Amino acid sequence: VMFRSASLVGGVVTSNIGTPAETQLVKNSSVSGGIIKNVGLGFDLFNFVMGSSLKQLVFQNCRQAWKMERCFYPMIEDIYASGGSDPAFPCYHFKDQANAIVLTRVSATMEFGYFIEGGCTAFTINGCTFEGGTKGFVFTGDCLGVSIAGGYFEAVPGTLFDVKAVGTGSFRFSGNYINFVDVVFDDG
Repeated sequence: VMFRSASLVGGVVTSNIGTPAETQLVKNSSVSGGIIKNVGLGFDLFNFVMGSSLKQLVFQNCRQAWKMERCFYPMIEDIYASGGSDPAFPCYHFKDQANAIVLTRVSATMEFGYFIEGGCTAFTINGCTFEGGTKGFVFTGDCLGVSIAGGYFEAVPGTLFDVKAVGTGSFRFSGNYINFVDVVFDDG
């Protein structure tokens, strides 16, 4: 892991991974303008919330760019990841309370692109891309208010959007470019 979220506890920097809900929130923190290479996991983030952001980052030959659990309201834009693919590990992994997240120009040229696990609310995908892998986006749980607009999706010899494990779902899909994709939506 290159970066792991933490907070100050009694003056000591302490990882907040797995802390109780709504405690040790990481607010108003940002990482921008960097290249992360040759790591298994770039960011392991927990409760990375309001005012926090990831911007202008490149992940090269990383198995996963990030794992974000209980991260709501962060700003995520201008991210690119390629290489180091592993079909068992998503490049961008969101878990539990992926709420009010806007991905702007987040791209992956990997085997498995985006995993939104355990549901989401108001999840917006603007101008994002996925190409060259067999699993583009996998959603599970209740997914309410998902908007996918202006994306570029190409060369997917598998499923671009897998929504088989979605309970209640509301999806809006508009203005996207899709080329050489075997299955665009799989709802089971």
